[in-house]
Amino acid sequence: MAKKQNKQLDVLGTKELINISALELNEGQINGVPKNPRYLKGEEHDKLKKSLKDSPELLQYKPLMVCATENNTFVVVCGNMRLRICQELHNEGVEGFDALPCFVLNKDVPIVKIKEYAIKDNVQAGNWDWDELANGDWEVNELQDWGVDCSFLTESEDADNLEKKEKEEKD
Repeated sequence: MAKKQNKQLDVLGTKELINISALELNEGQINGVPKNPRYLKGEEHDKLKKSLKDSPELLQYKPLMVCATENNTFVVVCGNMRLRICQELHNEGVEGFDALPCFVLNKDVPIVKIKEYAIKDNVQAGNWDWDELANGDWEVNELQDWGVDCSFLTESEDADNLEKKEKEEKD
């Protein structure tokens, strides 16, 4: 079966593997596109770092979106936090972070669209079905290992266990 081409993506740019040394964080280098407004700290940073270290192949499915510059570098429009973590892993000698999958935007993509992509990439959509996570076939330890905050699930289980223990002691 022949693959259908997505004409809209073809018009926007191409997917390429780019050396990490040629990738730059968005510090406002693109005229009309402000500096990346996002940052990670503490636990958020650690969760993303663990996620990328454990499963770097996920970068293939969500590549960095970049704009080429005149000096043969690429400014990251979408994925600045992923790049920051990949740079850390690369500097720590973790294999597989020498070059990263990127979607290189064509030079004719309007600045307004680039700004739109930068914000839309960072808007978190959707909500967890906490009932399904708590009662479905999910392991709390795995969910937490993958970055889902399940502290209320474990606190709830601890409270339930304490109630049962107290009831047993009364009987």
